[in-house]
Amino acid sequence: MLNTIKQEKPQSIRELPKILHKDISSVQPKVKNLANEGLIKIKDGNKNSKIPYLNYDEINLVI
Repeated sequence: MLNTIKQEKPQSIRELPKILHKDISSVQPKVKNLANEGLIKIKDGNKNSKIPYLNYDEINLVI
């Protein structure tokens, strides 16, 4: 999902499931979780839409 947001630059959260060929009810909670964890940002778009975007070129996870 992160790669899709970075590469495809969806114009709304509703567009993202269409790109991923998934149902919005499964994608929307994941987008919210990614935003809560700080991995993506969400900005306001046209007509109350929310645009997910990723400012990072690389994410390193250390366990």
